[in-house]
Amino acid sequence: MANKYIKVTLTGETKSHILMATLRDFYLSQGAKIEIPTEEEVLAVFPTEEAKPKASTKELEEARAAYEEVKNLYNEEANKVAKLKAANAELQEKVNTLQTSLDEAEGMIVNQQKKLKEKDNNNK
Repeated sequence: MANKYIKVTLTGETKSHILMATLRDFYLSQGAKIEIPTEEEVLAVFPTEEAKPKASTKELEEARAAYEEVKNLYNEEANKVAKLKAANAELQEKVNTLQTSLDEAEGMIVNQQKKLKEKDNNNK
C-alpha cells in the first residue's frame, strides 16, 4: 500500500494530502514535500483499501502450483486430442482406400455378372 500512495505537503502549507503515487513527479517539480504515508493515513482517505484481500506468500505459491498443475493437465489433454485427430485422419485415409477398393471390386463383380448373363443368353 505504501508504494501506491504518497503523502504530499505543498510548499507553504502545513496540511498534508494523501494522493496516488503516480503524481509524485508532478508534486516534486512543484517543490512539495513527499513522504510515505502510514497505513492508517491511507485508510482514513481510502477506506476501501482495507477491504482488499492480501494473499500470503504460501497462498500465492499454492495458487501458482495449482495453476501450473491445471496448465499441465490442459497441455496433456491437448496433446491427446492432437494424437487422436492424427489417428482419426490416418484411419479415415484407410477407410477411403478400402472404400475405393470395394467400389472397384463391386464394379468388377457387376461386369462379371453381365458377361455371365451374355454368355448364358448366347448359349440358349
